[in-house]
Amino acid sequence: MAINRNKIITAAQKYVEKGHLDKAIKEYQKIVRADSSDLRVWLKIGDLQVKTGQREEAITTYRKVAEAYAEGGFHPQASAVFKQILRLNPKNTGVYRRLADLSRQRGMVPDSLMQLELLYKRLAKENRFKEALEVVNEMVELDPDNVALRIRLAEGYSRENMQKQAIAEFNRAAALLRSSNRTEDFIKVA
Repeated sequence: MAINRNKIITAAQKYVEKGHLDKAIKEYQKIVRADSSDLRVWLKIGDLQVKTGQREEAITTYRKVAEAYAEGGFHPQASAVFKQILRLNPKNTGVYRRLADLSRQRGMVPDSLMQLELLYKRLAKENRFKEALEVVNEMVELDPDNVALRIRLAEGYSRENMQKQAIAEFNRAAALLRSSNRTEDFIKVA
């Protein structure tokens, strides 16, 4: 069934102007039923869902858009939409991970580390220490010469009674400190 896209958009915009956001959403949904690949319309639907208090629906809509952008190689756009999801639900740990993955794919290690740090803090705040420890391990893999991360990982292993892993990480951190002539810090860690 062919649709008159311009007519539907005009009707949706008139509904928005009149404050009938639910009706506008229904109009925009006619477009995506006919062409589900129109991400700009999906974004408009998500934005309207936010305005009408349909947070979970908006998150679902935004996730669909973000994943489509990511699959199409539009990583900056995907990241922007994932960040919209976090504004709606900062506890959504999967989104932090997805943002870190997108940054890593783009070769932006500092951004990936920043997202992993946010994920780590969220998991630690929720007392999900084993998962938080896995995130720190991932951070160390991304930045193997970061002594502070290695010490955090060693302390996490120690807290989880993983003594062999803790000792190994403390030794790696100490070796990094020694090789960079940070004798005082080396003594503390050793």
